[in-house]
Amino acid sequence: MYEEFLAKDQWRVMNIYGQGGIGKTYLLHVLEQRSLNNGDIFIRMDSLDFTHTPHDFVAHMNLIIGSYIEPIKDANPTIYELKAKLASLVLSSRVIIAIDNYDKMAEIDRWFRQFFLMHIDPAVKVVITGRHQLRGEWAESPIWAAQMTSTPLRFFKKEEIAQFLKQKNIEEESTIISLSDFTEGHPLALALATLSVKEEVGSDEYSSENNIQHVLLALTKRWLEEVTEEDILELIEAAAMVKQFNQHSLSVVIGRDVSYKRFIELTNLSFVQKLQNHWSFHELVQDAIKVDLLQRSPDKYNRLKNKVVSYYKKRLIQTRNPDDIAMFFYHIGDELIQSVFFHSKPTTNRKFYMEVVDDYNFDDVIRFFEKKKYDVGVSKAQFYNRVSNQTFRFFASFEHNKKELEFIGPDYIKKMGLDSTKLLRDYSGKIHAMSVVVPVHKGTIDALSNEPVSRAYFKQLSKTDWQQLNCPKEKTKAYFIRLLDYVDATDKDTRIAVMYDLLPLLLTGAKIIVSSPLPFFQALVKSFGFTEISAAQHDDYGKDSISRTYELDLAPDRLAEYMSSLSEDLTESNQYKIVSDYLQLTEREAEILKLIIEGHTNNTIAKQLFVAEITVKKHISRIFAKAEVKNRAQLVKKVMEQFQ
Repeated sequence: MYEEFLAKDQWRVMNIYGQGGIGKTYLLHVLEQRSLNNGDIFIRMDSLDFTHTPHDFVAHMNLIIGSYIEPIKDANPTIYELKAKLASLVLSSRVIIAIDNYDKMAEIDRWFRQFFLMHIDPAVKVVITGRHQLRGEWAESPIWAAQMTSTPLRFFKKEEIAQFLKQKNIEEESTIISLSDFTEGHPLALALATLSVKEEVGSDEYSSENNIQHVLLALTKRWLEEVTEEDILELIEAAAMVKQFNQHSLSVVIGRDVSYKRFIELTNLSFVQKLQNHWSFHELVQDAIKVDLLQRSPDKYNRLKNKVVSYYKKRLIQTRNPDDIAMFFYHIGDELIQSVFFHSKPTTNRKFYMEVVDDYNFDDVIRFFEKKKYDVGVSKAQFYNRVSNQTFRFFASFEHNKKELEFIGPDYIKKMGLDSTKLLRDYSGKIHAMSVVVPVHKGTIDALSNEPVSRAYFKQLSKTDWQQLNCPKEKTKAYFIRLLDYVDATDKDTRIAVMYDLLPLLLTGAKIIVSSPLPFFQALVKSFGFTEISAAQHDDYGKDSISRTYELDLAPDRLAEYMSSLSEDLTESNQYKIVSDYLQLTEREAEILKLIIEGHTNNTIAKQLFVAEITVKKHISRIFAKAEVKNRAQLVKKVMEQFQ
C-alpha cells in the first residue's frame, strides 16, 4: 500500500489510523527504514515534540531537515523559507513528511491543511497517523478526498501471531495458543507479553499473574492517554463493566443521568466501537481497564459489577429476551461461563444460523456423522480468562468420541424426531456444529428411557414424575441436551452461536437435563446452577468413565429465584456491606445504617443495640459526614442509589 501511495501522483496524503498500541509508531519506523533504503528523504515528526502553533511546527521541521540539508539559520524561520528548502530537496530525492499522533494537533489542523500543504511542493508526500481516521474537511472536501488514501491498522490473525512469536524464538505450541488467547492479536499486547515470556527464566509458559497485570496495566495507560477529564474516566470504568452499553445502561450503572455531550465524547474514543444497538470496547481494552480498576479500587469494581448484574436481572424479568439472558450470565462473573461462551466477539464478522433438521436436509446429518466417524480422534480446546488469569481446558479422549458415535447417529435422530436436531451453518451453507436437544413428551420418553446416557435419569424417576413428563408434544415440560458437537472444538465463534440458541430454553418453564462423563462439562453445568441427580449416575461410557447427570428445574415461577441464586452478591446483606465499605463505615456504623434504612428511630436503634440514644446520635453524625449528607432523607436517597 505504501509503495502504491508513493507511486500515484494524485495521492498526496496517506492516513494511517488505529487504536492506541496498534502499531502506528512502529509502522512509521518501518516505513522510514524502507524509504531510507530506497534513497528517499523521510522527515519524521511527532506532534508530542512541539507546541501546536504554526511557528513551532515550522521551527521543529527546520531542525529535522538539518539531517538532509543545511537548515534555516534564523531563529524564527518562515513557512516560505521552509518551502524553499523542501523544494530544493525534491529536486534530488523523493520527499516524505510523516507526522505521528496527528490527532493531538487539532489546534493547527486547518492551518496545516489549508496553508502548509497548499504552499509546499505538491510532489512532497505526507503520511499522517492517529487514533481516528481523518474527518471533517479532509473527507468532505472533494479536493482533499481525491488526494488522500486511508489505511486502518488491524489486529494480527492467528497465523500471523504464530509467525511473529516464532520469529521471537517462542516455539511451544501451548504458549502460542495462550498468547493468542490473551492478546487476541493486538500488536502492542503481543509485544509486551512476548517480552514477559522471555523474562521468565527457564519457562516458556505464559502464566505469571504479575506478567498479566504488567501487560494489561501498560495497555490501560496507553489507551487512557487520550482521556483528560475525570468524569469521562468514570464513564469509561462503568462502560468497561458492561459488555455492551448505551446511554441508558450507563446512567443506571453510575446512578445519575449521563448527558448526551458526555456520551458522545465517550463513544468518540478510539477504542470504542459501534454495534447495531449498542457500543462496546474491544475485549482486550475492556479487560485491561477492569484489571486496572480491580487493582486500584476493588470496592468500586464490585459495586459497579453488582449494579450491572442488577440491571440485567431486572431487564431479563421484563423482556425475556435471549440477549438479556446472555448478558446476565456474562455479568454474574463466573469465570468458566465467561471464558467458554463470551471469549470474544466473532473475529471476522462471521454470521451463523441454526437450521432445524427435516427431510430435505437429513442427508447433511448423515454426511456429518460419516465424516465424524472417519475423522474420530481426540478433542481439545482451551479457554482463557484475562481478568482472573485462569485457563480452562476441554478434553475428550479418542475412546469417548468413538463411544459417542456408537450411541448417537442418524437413526437416533429419527427416533427422537428430526426437529430435535439443528445444524449450525454459516451463510455459505457450510456446517460448523450440530445440536441435539430432545424434547421430552409421549413421542420420545420411551426411547429416552431405553437409550444409553439418558436412560439412567428416566429410570430413577418416580411414577408420578414419569407420568408428568409423558405429556403431549405441545405441552413439553423437559428437554434433554443430548449432544453439542463442533466440527472444530477450538472454534469459539461457533460455540458462542450454539450457546445463544440454547438460552431460550431457560424461558420455557421446563426442566433441562444433561448427562456427561467429561469433567469440563460437569463443571460448566454446575456453573449454570444445575443440580446433580446422584441416583442417575451411570457408566454407559465405560467403567472408568462415570457420567454424572444434572437437572435444572425452571418452572415459570422459579426464574427470579434461579437468577438470585446465581447472583448471591446482590443479596441485601451484601448490598449493605458494599455501601458500608464504600462509605468506610465502622462495624457499629454499618449496623446503624441498616437500621436507619429500615426506618427505625434513634430511640429504637438504641434499644436494639443496647446503647444510649446519645451514642446513636454521635454515630449517625459520623455517618452523615462520611456520606456527605445533612439528614436522614439525603442518606436514604444516597444509599438507595447504590442499590439500583
